[in-house]
Amino acid sequence: HDIGKLAMIQYDTPKYGQVVAKVEKGATDVEAEFDVYGVNHCQVGAEISKLWKLPNELTTIIAYHTKPSETTVHKEIVAAVRVADMLTEIWGAGFYEGIKTLKLEETDAWAVLTDQLPELRNLDVEVFTFELEQDFKKSTDFLNIIVQ
Repeated sequence: HDIGKLAMIQYDTPKYGQVVAKVEKGATDVEAEFDVYGVNHCQVGAEISKLWKLPNELTTIIAYHTKPSETTVHKEIVAAVRVADMLTEIWGAGFYEGIKTLKLEETDAWAVLTDQLPELRNLDVEVFTFELEQDFKKSTDFLNIIVQ
């Protein structure tokens, strides 16, 4: 979903350093990218996806993963990717998004998911995210062992 970031970094690494600096000062990645490049990674990624003729579902995820409510198609998968994106950012595996705190229940992505899947409204989000984080840490530890 962040292929646009990779392209922007590859295109001009020092310039993306300016984006990171703005994110560290409190801007969102999308805001900082637009300030520095005049476009954001969602737009760049969507264009790459179209150029590479990736499936529509992937193009939609790439284009709308920061604002799932704005898409008219594939809302559930876009929102699920966004939730994973936000959680991994909080857990230290993000990609310069700048999220420091997260109240999942107050996000656009969670609203989309609970609208599409009403049974999620009964989910204990705190327990759910705690358990996910534990699994994430175990996976991280496992991957670190493999790499060494």
